Amino acid sequence: MHRLFPNWLFGALVGFCVGVLAWTGHSFFGLELPRLYSVAFYSVGAAFGAVVGSLDRTVARWCAGTAVVVGAVSFALGFIGPILLEPDSPQGPLLGIFVTGPYGFIAGALLGLVIGIVQQYRRPVMLKPTVGLNTLT
Repeated sequence: MHRLFPNWLFGALVGFCVGVLAWTGHSFFGLELPRLYSVAFYSVGAAFGAVVGSLDRTVARWCAGTAVVVGAVSFALGFIGPILLEPDSPQGPLLGIFVTGPYGFIAGALLGLVIGIVQQYRRPVMLKPTVGLNTLT
């Protein structure tokens, strides 16, 4: 199958987009960072995405899968939760869009990276047969 982009480039683009969303939501935590730091958010996101995209498929699949699942659940909680708790607030869904969604995606990607690396390097345990176990006298 011929792909439009190599895996590392696709990962870098996705990582860059997540870095942009993470930068837009950082002020929720009370961080007042200079605008120049936005380049660091974008660069770290792109670098992390490129590294994950170039890794073994097992690691990349775990990383992408858990990032999507954890990101979607945290986005839904951040989007629907404020609507249920404070229905009159017009800015409630923005929590899910700019804060819980991107940071949940990042947390899921890191969790998937750890799980994928553990799965890749886990060796099956081979039991050695012992003498005399199957003999009845």
